[in-house]
This record gives sequence, structure tokens and C-alpha cells, in this order.
Amino acid sequence: MKNSFRTILLISAISVTSPLMSGQAGPDGVALRRDFRPVAASAVRLEPRSGTDASVATAPLATAWAAFDRKDWLSASEWFLSALSADPESEAAAEGLVMSLYHNGDYFSAGLLAAELGRVMPRVPLVLGGVVGADVRGMVRISRIGEAKTLLGFFPESEPAFEESHRFVKEAEGLAVTMLEGE
Repeated sequence: MKNSFRTILLISAISVTSPLMSGQAGPDGVALRRDFRPVAASAVRLEPRSGTDASVATAPLATAWAAFDRKDWLSASEWFLSALSADPESEAAAEGLVMSLYHNGDYFSAGLLAAELGRVMPRVPLVLGGVVGADVRGMVRISRIGEAKTLLGFFPESEPAFEESHRFVKEAEGLAVTMLEGE
């Protein structure tokens, strides 16, 4: 399992680092910018590993979370990638990497990486799905349904972590149309 995970990690790292350097773009190639509410690093479980694996991964992981807390998403991504290289089974590093990409506005890479890592770490896409869901609900609450739909365009409706968000936006859109027709 460790070798197959390393292969997934290397493929994902290559696909993740190239979009990081090229900037963010929407599904139609238009540049996107959006301010995100910060996710508290303490909300993600950090569990030390037994033996030498924990000591090897501790320094990059601690540095990654420090960069995450400073909202230095690119640096955090790089450090989380280093932590994953040191300990390919670190779920905390995987979650941190995905969330750093998401907060950096690289939704495509965050979704792709979460799906890849979800094969061996099922909690990773669920964490991303929870944050996407919270952001979508916040957008709908302030009548930005179009922005919510655009954000969800990066995350497949067929993925269980995003099903509820897609359903919520469709219902909100239907309600908005009904309200407009009633006026």
C-alpha cells in the first residue's frame, strides 16, 4: 500500500505544483479571486505516529500549520507536501495540503487531489466537502447563488462529499426563481 500511495502522491504533486505556479483559473479559463474564511488548523486532527515516522514528519508538519495559520497558502502547500514526502500516510498533512490549495483558490487541484488521496484516506474529501459546503451556504445566504454554482463547478456532483452542496444550491436557485415569478 505504501508504494502505491507514493505513486499517487508523486502524480498528484506534479499535477498540483504546476497549477500553483500558473495562477488560478475558473472552469472556463477566467481568473477567479475570492476571499475565504480561514479554517482553524486546530479543527483538523493531528495525531502523532509511533516511532521514527512521527519525528521525521513533525518539523515540516509544524511549519506547514504555522504557514497555514498565517494564511500563506503557497508556503503551507509546499511544507505539507514535504511532510507527506516524509510520512506518506500522514492524514493531517494530506488534509492540510488539500485545504491550502483550496484556500489559495486552486479549486481544481484541491478537488483532484482530495479525490486521489480519498482512495487511501477517505476523510480527506469529507473535510474538503465540509468547507466547500460551508462556503456555498454562506454565498447562498447573501444571495450569491451564481458564485456558489461557479465554485461547485470545480467539484463533481457525483462525489459524495459534494452531493449535498449541489442539491442545496439547486434548491436555493429553484426557490429564487419561484420568488421572482411570484412578484
